Amino acid sequence: MSPDIAVDFDFIQTTRIVKYQFFTGELILHKSILMYIILFDKDNNQVIRLERKIEGDEYDAWGVDDSYLEIIAQQEVEKLFKKPLTIEVEDVILEDVDLIEEVPEITPEIIPIEEIPTE
Repeated sequence: MSPDIAVDFDFIQTTRIVKYQFFTGELILHKSILMYIILFDKDNNQVIRLERKIEGDEYDAWGVDDSYLEIIAQQEVEKLFKKPLTIEVEDVILEDVDLIEEVPEITPEIIPIEEIPTE
């Protein structure tokens, strides 16, 4: 076998997620609860496990309504698959432009309009 050969690059692999499950973990009564969200591929392999702490106002809103946890889990998963907004900005190069150091004071000139004849 060859010795280690140094390289430096990003290897990016795309995995299609087809389902997720969530469950609750550590509960600190009247304070917080940990929720775990597991993402699976088409072969039912666990791809990633997310951890989400629910506390404060979210904990109070949860109460005992587990559908609230379903909504939080769905929002966490949606954060992963929504495409980020990409804005491309081209470099602008100003060439041969004279910059104005001071704005000159301009006094408007008032010119009377000739009277319009009435019929």
